[in-house]
Amino acid sequence: MKNILCPIDFSEAATNALLYASDLAIKSGACLHLFHTYYFPSIIPFTELYLQPEINHEYEPEVKARLEHLINWINKVNAPASLQASCTVRCGLAADGIATMANEIKADLIVMGTEGANTIAEEWMGTHTSSVIKQTRCPVLVVPAKAIYREIKQMVYATELDEAEEKQVKFVARLAGYFGAELLFLHVEKEEMEAVQNNTLHNIRKLSRQLPYDHISFFINGNRDVQKGIDTFVLQKQADLLVTVTHHRNFLQQLVDKSLSKKQVFHSRIPVLVLHK
Repeated sequence: MKNILCPIDFSEAATNALLYASDLAIKSGACLHLFHTYYFPSIIPFTELYLQPEINHEYEPEVKARLEHLINWINKVNAPASLQASCTVRCGLAADGIATMANEIKADLIVMGTEGANTIAEEWMGTHTSSVIKQTRCPVLVVPAKAIYREIKQMVYATELDEAEEKQVKFVARLAGYFGAELLFLHVEKEEMEAVQNNTLHNIRKLSRQLPYDHISFFINGNRDVQKGIDTFVLQKQADLLVTVTHHRNFLQQLVDKSLSKKQVFHSRIPVLVLHK
């Protein structure tokens, strides 16, 4: 891993995401890029007042100074470990700017906090986070606003045991290696267990041979509700991070369901790593 992008809007959620991003950057030896984007309309709505271009020039140095202050702060937090970091400020729409920046620096990972919403539905729907996930092929580590930073020791990868996930699986194994974390692969089976057991075990053996990591375990749970199966497992294992792939349509659909999100409170406490198939 060479480059990690961490969008900063100076919210509590962004600061929390920065803790995860800096820890990962230090452990992987990657460069951490702090990025802030802003947008001032040329005309103030419902008025005939125009904003002067000078406002942008006054705003950018101030924000860059705040980003540099964050870098100094995070270096003190992680002392004596050293952190290679940079900061960039640009004018533009948030999601577009983040996606462009990720492409420019060839980011291996984006780490960003969700807005301070009351439910995971509000955080995922109609936010910069969901837009960034749609606009980039880069893995995105989403840190919920209510998440409390803690060392990543248990990672749960919700998998469909798809051969097409080979690239994603290897990425997650490397990530687990940086933390020395236990990597738990979970497959939730909706059908009768005996009917699919042989095929599932074959896929597990094949997947295990591809992994460049030793601290892994495989679990097959039966549950007609995949989301509830994941919820229960994550709570039982006291996981520090949940991994999912965007082709898990049902998972993502249920993740943004308001009624479900209020019941499954663990989503507001642990980060979610979203990978693209």
